Amino acid sequence: MGSKPDGNAVGCFIVLAFIMIVGVITQLKEEGETIQYIGVGVVLAIIIFVLIKSSRDSLKKQKENDDKLEKLGFTRHYEAGTYLTGFQESERQSNVICGETKDELIFLDSDLNELGKIPIKDITDITLEDKSTIDKRITLTRIALVGIFAFGLQKKRKDEVYFLVIDWKSKKLGETVVFEFTNLEDVNKAMFNIKKRVNEL
Repeated sequence: MGSKPDGNAVGCFIVLAFIMIVGVITQLKEEGETIQYIGVGVVLAIIIFVLIKSSRDSLKKQKENDDKLEKLGFTRHYEAGTYLTGFQESERQSNVICGETKDELIFLDSDLNELGKIPIKDITDITLEDKSTIDKRITLTRIALVGIFAFGLQKKRKDEVYFLVIDWKSKKLGETVVFEFTNLEDVNKAMFNIKKRVNEL
């Protein structure tokens, strides 16, 4: 889930590449290096073809994702880092999009399949943690809910990493879900968006 591909930027890149190709071919032609001229032309033509196809595929995929998100009826959606653990229905780690509806936060993986959902009214806490506190944050009483993976979070993660932790109540039980970020600005943005939605109730 990265940023949307910029069609104009891709187009400019291809035009610049084409100009460079013409310049190289012209130079080789002037020097009478016919074989090199043909070889370079073929190689660069292949490179341009690959770039064009890749950009088209990327734009097509983004369009499909945008259409699917629109059909899901989210009032707003944004990136929410990498899902680590917490949803009992899903154990797979994935980059995440958080979609807001009237009553729920719905978390989707990179293929826009649902990882889990949290009723907004049931959220009890939203915190930012780092690797020095995350293992303390997920206590032994929650291991049954978030899995044994919680023990290894601090030791296995990189130095520059942050964790967005959401607590909520489900059937009188406390549940916790954890998302990982490698950029402080991104985790603060996600936390701000989620807290804003909770406060709107």
